[in-house]
Amino acid sequence: MSTKPATVPARYVTLLPLLGLWIALGLMLSWLAGAGRLGATRVSVTVALLVLATGMLPALLQPARLTMLAGWIATLLACIIIAPLETFMPGTLPSPAVLNLPGGTLLRLVCSALLGPAFVQFSALLLDQKRPSYAQTVRKSAFGLLLAAAALGLPAPFALIAAVTLILWFATQTCQAILRLLRARTQQARLLLATILAAELPLLLRPALAAAGLPIPYELLLVTQLVLPVGISYAITRHNLFAIDSILRRAFGYTLLSVAVLALYLGVSAAFTILLASLVPAVRGLAVLIGLFAAAAAFTPLHRRAQQLIDATLYPERIAFRNALQTAHLRLAQVVQRAEVEQLLQHQLPDQLGAVHAHLTVGAVHAKPAEPGWSSPLQVAETIVGHYQLGPRRSGLPYDPDEQAQLTALVRQAALALAYAETLEQLQGLNQTLEQRVAAQVQQLFAHQHALLIAAERQRLARDLHDSATQTLFSINLGARAIRNLIPAEAYTARQALIEQEQAARQALSEMRELLTQLRAPIEDPTEHMQPVIAIDLAAELRSLTAELQRAALEITLETPTIAMLPGPVATGMAQIAREALTNVRKHSGVRAAQIILNSTPTSTVLCIVDHGCGFELSHVGSVQYGLRGMRERAAAFGGVLEVVSSTGHGTIVRVSIQESE
Repeated sequence: MSTKPATVPARYVTLLPLLGLWIALGLMLSWLAGAGRLGATRVSVTVALLVLATGMLPALLQPARLTMLAGWIATLLACIIIAPLETFMPGTLPSPAVLNLPGGTLLRLVCSALLGPAFVQFSALLLDQKRPSYAQTVRKSAFGLLLAAAALGLPAPFALIAAVTLILWFATQTCQAILRLLRARTQQARLLLATILAAELPLLLRPALAAAGLPIPYELLLVTQLVLPVGISYAITRHNLFAIDSILRRAFGYTLLSVAVLALYLGVSAAFTILLASLVPAVRGLAVLIGLFAAAAAFTPLHRRAQQLIDATLYPERIAFRNALQTAHLRLAQVVQRAEVEQLLQHQLPDQLGAVHAHLTVGAVHAKPAEPGWSSPLQVAETIVGHYQLGPRRSGLPYDPDEQAQLTALVRQAALALAYAETLEQLQGLNQTLEQRVAAQVQQLFAHQHALLIAAERQRLARDLHDSATQTLFSINLGARAIRNLIPAEAYTARQALIEQEQAARQALSEMRELLTQLRAPIEDPTEHMQPVIAIDLAAELRSLTAELQRAALEITLETPTIAMLPGPVATGMAQIAREALTNVRKHSGVRAAQIILNSTPTSTVLCIVDHGCGFELSHVGSVQYGLRGMRERAAAFGGVLEVVSSTGHGTIVRVSIQESE
């Protein structure tokens, strides 16, 4: 439910208690002055009016409970110092005191009764702490007035007790307010406390010093009271005490402007009037009109210049603020990275403004509780992209409404800059990802094209070998068989030689056909990793290979698990290595027996081909050099490692292993 702002008369209702105090003290001052008991001087009245104006000006410009109490306290202090300070001993207290005491002492007793509770209430409001209620303050004030009435109206012994109680009660209230200001951490509270102590401490200590024989002259006390208006004025202009800084600034600016315009008007009018009157006496009225028009034309530049002069003299922070925000707007219009925005808002801007700190939170997070200074969310349309907290100025001057509006505009621009930087980062990331994907696809395309070229070359070699070497070997085999049939039976040696040649030709033909089969087998497509890999049972492949080679008179002992499922390329490669190793056993070992051992676990697979033949020295591989190189290449193709252990007379072990990927 919305509430309408208070009207001007409603705001000034807050000052009604102050008006009642003025009426009561005015009547009392009139009575004392009429009875000749006041004794005020021109100097004391002048100082009292200055103190009174110090408190009443905030109350009239910014009516509120706090400023009303400031006016209340200033009124009581003005009444306390308006009359000379007489010193009397408690034993000489006249009875009844209300009729026999000096007017200044009478005023001070009454004002002290009201000053203590007001001071306590004022300190609590200033620090925005838990404060006494109106009823509690009224009760305390009534108690103080009751003590003052007892001191002024009762017989001497009771009046003395009431007076001492009033003094102690006033001291208690004052100490409570001073301790509250001492514990405060704001510059406003500290400055206000220092001003009050400098002005009023000599007044409070005067009775004790007088009793000790060291009285403070009344004129010196009046001089110390001037600290109060000076200190309050400084707190208002430099630390915006009572939040009337902008009001005073505008009032001072318009006052200075009015004086300047009036001076210009009078000067120009007088100059033109004298000049034209001396030339043409009949146009004296025209000179007045020219002066008016000149003053009207100079109004705007004079107003701007007067305001600049006030800001440069009293508010250098305002000029620094405008310059800093202009620079920040220009920087935000050029930034393209998030780090630049963070550097500007968290370091450069607070340094230029003289702020104690600044904190920028990026992202849709809950803002922390408000701290002294200024804060605002960073919002783009309906989306909150962060939160910005700018600490107070080191000088204590708060950010006025106009500065807060400019900061809000800057934060909106910063939010747009952050959104732009984030979008740019996302686009750069997408562009980089796209480039990587394109490069990977181009690499795959080149690899596929290379594989196609290799496959074409292998097919060509297979055709050439089939048309040349294979046919030749086949012809040799048939020729050797035909010649063997033509030789007479008794030529046993010749037949055996031809049988051996026939077997060698048949073996060469078998190996050539096996080679042609391998050449014509499809090679691995580089893009196959993008498709599911088919698993093959390596144990079954080895059993099939063993059965095939045993028919070729090679005895093989096989030790394998029942099933050894491996990725297709791995199983095929290991089977081909086993075939090559067993072929080498048959051709070069000098024995007709070999052993195959397969160990397969979820993390690794090891295949060993062992023979107990003649063996060889690895440094002199001779005719098996190309076979070993081929097996190593096959193992490397599927990520395996090939090891060969052999020495002359101790057989050979061919070991191939592969570690399963996670």
